[in-house]
Amino acid sequence: MRQDAFGGLYVGTTNLLRLLSQAITDPRPRLRLAQLGIGMLTSGGGPLTHAIGSTAKDWSADYRLFSKTDWQEDDLFRPIIRECVTGAERMVFAAQDDFIAHKSSRKIATYARDPLGPKFRPNFVLAQRFTATSLLLRPPGGTGQWRSVPVACEYTPPVPKAGKKADAEEIRAVRERRKKQNVSVTAGNRVNKLRAELDALPGGRKLKLVAVTDGGFANKTYLGVLPERTTSIQRFRRDALLRELLPESRRTGNAKYGRKLETPEQYLNNKDVPFTTARIRAGKHQLDIRFKVRHGIAWQAGTGDRQVTVVSLAPTPYRMSKNGRVYYRQPAFLIVAGELAETAMDEATLIRLIEAYFARFEIEVNFRDLKTGLGLGEAQVSNPQSIRRAPAFMAACYSCLLLASIQCSNDLRTPQGYIHLPPWRRKGENRRPSINDLITRLKAEAQAWEVLQAA
Repeated sequence: MRQDAFGGLYVGTTNLLRLLSQAITDPRPRLRLAQLGIGMLTSGGGPLTHAIGSTAKDWSADYRLFSKTDWQEDDLFRPIIRECVTGAERMVFAAQDDFIAHKSSRKIATYARDPLGPKFRPNFVLAQRFTATSLLLRPPGGTGQWRSVPVACEYTPPVPKAGKKADAEEIRAVRERRKKQNVSVTAGNRVNKLRAELDALPGGRKLKLVAVTDGGFANKTYLGVLPERTTSIQRFRRDALLRELLPESRRTGNAKYGRKLETPEQYLNNKDVPFTTARIRAGKHQLDIRFKVRHGIAWQAGTGDRQVTVVSLAPTPYRMSKNGRVYYRQPAFLIVAGELAETAMDEATLIRLIEAYFARFEIEVNFRDLKTGLGLGEAQVSNPQSIRRAPAFMAACYSCLLLASIQCSNDLRTPQGYIHLPPWRRKGENRRPSINDLITRLKAEAQAWEVLQAA
């Protein structure tokens, strides 16, 4: 329900944080969790001392909230999942990816590859690595853009390598641990948990879950554990080896595969195959795309004898300015695996999946907001349980702020409650609020609410 009245964002965020605090059974730390969440958002995140100072409470009890209080991260995000799925029809879209938060100490961090480093040299940095899962929503009456709401933020440190004096048995044990503790395994387990959460909701078993990831998850480890009523769409290799999948009537013995097929890039360049055109929404713009699709084929290395659909997207023309020259992006190749790929999928459903993949970039917006706007990874905690819980709590508070914005203003930067834009910003254009806009409005409403309560 839309409420543009002043105070709607603060009231909505507070109500959602109280729902989150139900993850704690003890009523005393339960009240402290909601207060700490408001303090963390109004102070702009960062170290826990910022949030504790804004609430003027005992600092030791707030630190014990993460190190000793009994609660689980999954219980924290359960109300957020319920709010996101309410009103959903047929499909629920989830985006997954991993990210790192830079650190300066070896005590609570490990070495990780810097994704922003040059391609010709793998730069290593001290960082904490997380695996994130977000639900993709399109607020009705808003700008038309998708909004990504985090529903999981799991600390996923890499398994340290064996020492220089390790014997063959220790090296073998490290390799086995790495097979069980990596980003693909964590993301696959999260998809199964998300499917179980949806099934537990009223009418949730009728919803189809669509997981959208980048190419790093297009492997046997992730695709091999997809639950039922779940589909995955991912970036795909341009040179992947594909095979024809034999029907049951043509199989003899153990033979399941037929002739070798063209790679996705070769199929895209095949002039004998016509393009299919469609118009999708990418951000705030309408985009015309051309693609070629193949149904019912097999990717033996990743999905075995399960049917997959491969989509080859042609480069999309664009201009840097209104009258500038036309440039072309690189082609893209997508693989669809799971329920929808194994059943008769019409063209409208496929176009909807492609549009959802274009919206996957919204999870990158979450990473920027969490790290730059709210200082995720700067909590300054050293307890092993606090290292895992503090980022998850920060992501949950951020989700409450986004959902409150959708509830009170349909995720629009309305004139009520927000400061005026400078004159050089475009006029007459619908915008959604940035993380700085939301924090500024929440802080102003929180201060006004305190004055009102004191009066």
